[in-house]
Amino acid sequence: MERCNILIAGTLASGASALTDLLREYENVNVINDEFDDFRAPGLVGDQLNILSSIDYPDSIEQIIRMQSIKGRLIYKSRIWKLLNRLLPKTLWVRQFESRYIEYFKKYLVRLNQINLLENLHEELRSDISYEEKIQNANTWINDVSGLFSYEKEFTLFDQPILPWSDIEIWPRVFEPFKMIYVYRNPKDQMAEIISRGILFQPFRSPFLNYTQVNVMSIYGKDRKAMLKFQKDALLNRMENLKDLKEKISDERLMLVDFDNLVCDYDKCKTSVENFIGLRSTSHKYAKDYFNPENARQRSISIYKDYLSEEELQDFDELERAYFYLKTCSDSNKME
Repeated sequence: MERCNILIAGTLASGASALTDLLREYENVNVINDEFDDFRAPGLVGDQLNILSSIDYPDSIEQIIRMQSIKGRLIYKSRIWKLLNRLLPKTLWVRQFESRYIEYFKKYLVRLNQINLLENLHEELRSDISYEEKIQNANTWINDVSGLFSYEKEFTLFDQPILPWSDIEIWPRVFEPFKMIYVYRNPKDQMAEIISRGILFQPFRSPFLNYTQVNVMSIYGKDRKAMLKFQKDALLNRMENLKDLKEKISDERLMLVDFDNLVCDYDKCKTSVENFIGLRSTSHKYAKDYFNPENARQRSISIYKDYLSEEELQDFDELERAYFYLKTCSDSNKME
């Protein structure tokens, strides 16, 4: 059967994972485990299909295949190896741990199958075939991934599978047929989320000096004020790119969702998302098992007061103008 691919994207700590959790509650939606990097990461499929960027980015697919194959995962002490090695002897006969092992094994098995499909595509991308054939093969690859162990599902959800502003001439063809939902958020709460999750100083989490750290420091510095400026500029650029994306992708294929609407006007926003994707409300069998709007409201709305000082809050004018512009053209604000 032909499936529709649901692409979920966000502007970093925007609440895209909340929408993913909501869609996980539908019985006919297959959610790919974790964020899907096989297309968007440097040197992977997107770059190999982009003739210009492939000059600068070496082919990294072989490295991914080697590291994440069965042999590679065991050699490099995968998480499942560590988990079983540490916990299994202690909990072998405790039933409450059985579902955890089974679920983790299922994810592991799916990932190994994804690697096999990626390896097959890699051979095709390196072969002497036309560019159009490579695009078609990449599209077949995505739809094979979407069908892994979910043959009866009508939709497959990919979490953060693309950099929407990059490879705009490529990814719509690779992920066809698709519906894309882009989640944005009140920038003050978004910055507070970035701080609370420890992302603010992300370029400097490593104790070893690298080129990225040097470049960021040479432009911004590295104290809190500098990192706030760095994150604000990055967020503003994402929001500007989102406006451009809205002009390039039709309304039938791209929906903008304000996270505040998803949380504070849950029922109407949920209905709007269902209508856009083509989901039946009757397939929402596990309502609020993964996403509870009441809990999200308490944890996520107006949290900026706890993380940003009055002085820091004064410098959000440009971001707020971009945010309110998005609200004027957002599909989640045009709900019936």
